[in-house]
Amino acid sequence: MNRRALLARTAMATACACWPRLAQGAELQSSVLGNIFAQDQAPVFTLRADAGKAHWRVRDFFGNEVASGDTPLSRGTAVFRPAIPKLGYFTLDIALEGGVTAETALAILPQPDAPPGNSPFGVVTHFAKDWPTDIIPLIGKAGIGRIRDEQPWRKVEKNPGRYQFPPRLSDFMSRLAAEKIDPLIVLAFSNPLYDNDKTPFDDAGRAAYAAYAGAVTQRYRGQLSAVEVWNEYSGSFCDGPCRTDRPAYYAAMLKQAYKSLKAENPSLTVAGGAAVPIPLDYFDSLFRHGALDAMDAIVIHPYRKSPEGVEDKIEGLRQMMQRYGAVKPIWATEFGDTADMHKNRDDVARYLVRMSTLLLAGGCERIYWYLLKDYQEFSGMGLLLSESDPAGRYAPTPAYVAYAVLIKQLSGARFIRREPSEPELRVYLFSKAGREMRVAWSTQGAKTYDLQGAGGLQQMDMMGNAKTIPARGDQIRVSLDSNPVYLTRSVS
Repeated sequence: MNRRALLARTAMATACACWPRLAQGAELQSSVLGNIFAQDQAPVFTLRADAGKAHWRVRDFFGNEVASGDTPLSRGTAVFRPAIPKLGYFTLDIALEGGVTAETALAILPQPDAPPGNSPFGVVTHFAKDWPTDIIPLIGKAGIGRIRDEQPWRKVEKNPGRYQFPPRLSDFMSRLAAEKIDPLIVLAFSNPLYDNDKTPFDDAGRAAYAAYAGAVTQRYRGQLSAVEVWNEYSGSFCDGPCRTDRPAYYAAMLKQAYKSLKAENPSLTVAGGAAVPIPLDYFDSLFRHGALDAMDAIVIHPYRKSPEGVEDKIEGLRQMMQRYGAVKPIWATEFGDTADMHKNRDDVARYLVRMSTLLLAGGCERIYWYLLKDYQEFSGMGLLLSESDPAGRYAPTPAYVAYAVLIKQLSGARFIRREPSEPELRVYLFSKAGREMRVAWSTQGAKTYDLQGAGGLQQMDMMGNAKTIPARGDQIRVSLDSNPVYLTRSVS
């Protein structure tokens, strides 16, 4: 299904998302930005067109029609309120007389819980690269309490030793604070004032980088609880002499930055490693250079085509830290599927739930999905469409809803174990507020999973809709496929 076939360009009006000038002068407006509605909020759309009648249809994530109707236009205007009886991601198709059609997407979300202070759930943004900040309220609307962004060195220090924070950088931080969203700031990249604009490689460059890091911490003291030293040093974001021995150069830079950061704010969490995806040889060399002592958390970017197996790599990293004498918290500050950034949006949603579950099961303390919205060559990875997408400013993707539901279900949950099952079945047991909760799916088509114990079971799909599965004696049989589900019951 082509979910992006709305025949229009995007604009935004106050308190609404709108698509002006469809074919033959039609215009569609939504009552909320991004067509993202709360559970208790009725969807409202206004259509303006030179037509006598419009036929509209709403379909859910699984392709089922959930609402439809014919709406007459009076003096070229019609207001329609689709009565959608469930939660989730939906497509809205509109057909006008004369063959003019349009399509957009909407979401109906459960009311998010206030993110706890130790919430693991985040998302990557690029406000430092001039993203519009009107998208920020849609972060919290999904229950996401953390973002990861930058305060670029070259924008902060344009004259040696003088640190100025342009409005673009300080303003988005203020907007985040107003929405109670916790920022993780990446300290990067090179600065033309030092080391010929290469990754810092000499004493002067490292000292300047450390001073810049301290200046960022000082500027946002009281808001900034964590920073990340560089980005993907083991990958493509390392330039110049440092490429000859990345672990040695990174360890030297990290140690100096760590001292500066801790001197400015001893309680600051300094995340180090700057690795992609989970390169164990690189980490081993880093630790031999003493880098483990200069970080409070260790960073991975576990990009991979299939989520299954990532937990084994994480366990390998944890065992390596044990051998070096200190096991630090593991933060996945980017994760997503770059193997095919233009894959089916439904598959991206499934991937997000599976990978999030595995990262939490692997013991990751924080996880940040890449990316909040489609951006440049990363179209296809956004939880939301871009501000200029033909389907509407920040219209949702299935992954946005899937992440909101996952956060609602697993926030505050404690991982217990992977349940014994056939190899193609993945069943992960969590405990939350006196309840057993399992996240389950099949990697090879439709399968059944038998759960022992008396009493019924609540099964919730990845869009947030629940049903009860009764027990038959002391056994409950669940049908599983590639769409992850949440299985919940009270602990007797």
